[in-house]
Formats: sequence, C-alpha cells, structure tokens
Amino acid sequence: MKGHIMLYVGSEDGKPLIFHSLWSVKVKGRNGRVVKQVVGKAIVSTLTPGSELYLASGTLLEKVSSMLILSDRCGMMRR
Repeated sequence: MKGHIMLYVGSEDGKPLIFHSLWSVKVKGRNGRVVKQVVGKAIVSTLTPGSELYLASGTLLEKVSSMLILSDRCGMMRR
C-alpha cells in the first residue's frame, strides 16, 4: 500500500500482529453497501483489521506492493 507503513510485532493464536496507523476500514453498511468506518488511530491489529465488523475488502497483505525486512546485523558480525 503506497505510503502505508506496517511493523510486524508478533503473533497471537497463529495470526500475525502488526502495528500501523489505520485511517479506515471498509465494512458493509446496514443496506449491504460498502462504506468506510473511520478509525484514525495507530493500532495493533491482525492483517484483517475490522473483520469483527464484517470487513468487505480482504486482507492488508493483498495490498502490499513492497516489503523491507530488517535483520540483526550485529549477529552477523560476530566471529
């Protein structure tokens, strides 16, 4: 997702948890149409934030366009 930064923080019940700033999630309204539910906060969530609200638009992982994996470089330099 262009301009969206997510940080993997661990897992719970086998589901990855991420820390990110979430503006909104797409949910089905009372009339069945897709609407945006505004969140506007930094949160820890699964890759399907809003799933308890009948998320209408899949997972965040499907929207990822690039990923940077940081490793423990200090561990690599040990002899």
